[in-house]
Amino acid sequence: MIPLNIKTHYTLCESLIKPDKLALKIKDCCAVVDKNTLSGIVKFKEEIGKAGKKGIIGIDINLNGEFVILLCKNYSGYQSLMYYVSKLGAEQKIDFETIQEKNSGLICITRSMDNDFINQLKKIFKTNLYIGLETPSKELRILSKDLKIPCVAIPEVCYLNQQDKQDHE
Repeated sequence: MIPLNIKTHYTLCESLIKPDKLALKIKDCCAVVDKNTLSGIVKFKEEIGKAGKKGIIGIDINLNGEFVILLCKNYSGYQSLMYYVSKLGAEQKIDFETIQEKNSGLICITRSMDNDFINQLKKIFKTNLYIGLETPSKELRILSKDLKIPCVAIPEVCYLNQQDKQDHE
């Protein structure tokens, strides 16, 4: 299983993970998706490359009050993420208009149970939309099946070791 929801210390006050330590700890591949920032991406890609592993660039971004994970499929996706970050503004969120303006090269994972929200995402991302399960959820699996949108596991990773969690608390 590829971890798709790793936060680094660039997600302030939530994670202690540093890109260099992450690169040494993962097996083959992972995705870094800090909240509303791409600040750690350069360091992440540099460290993951040095370790001979693969990294997926992403972001956990506030879209109309709901956080969605956006993962890059290619350089076009990276450009889309850069565009979104530039549009965040003081409220630290973007809207559906911004997503519709530029969305190529991205995969979207939502945790939302709101049908209207999910249907708007489905119109934009089509087959590149997934429902994310942070913990096992019968309701989200049923919703996934009803809407014909695949599920993916996205447990949030903010610590590399149990001791880090205890130290942070």
